[in-house]
Amino acid sequence: MSVTHSIASQQTLTRHDEPVPPAKDSPECACEATIADLKAALVSAAVINQAVGVLMAQSDCDADSAFSMLAQASQRTNRKVRVVAESIVARYARPPHGPEWFDG
Repeated sequence: MSVTHSIASQQTLTRHDEPVPPAKDSPECACEATIADLKAALVSAAVINQAVGVLMAQSDCDADSAFSMLAQASQRTNRKVRVVAESIVARYARPPHGPEWFDG
């Protein structure tokens, strides 16, 4: 029986067909989570900045005032700032291949 046990142990130890995922508390897993969080933050910041720009253009105000309006709308509607910003950007976005226009 020791021979069979020894062969089974060797097969278990030498088999590396699939990579072992990092443990949930490993530094690799923490780094991957941090990277995912940073990517999400960049996307959120971009859409929030676009919405601030829309509000600045429509209300003829500075960036701080526009962000304040965005934050107030977020609180009033009990939605995240990012969600409010997405709805503003979606409402005023041009079609991807629409006509070019600049009044500058």
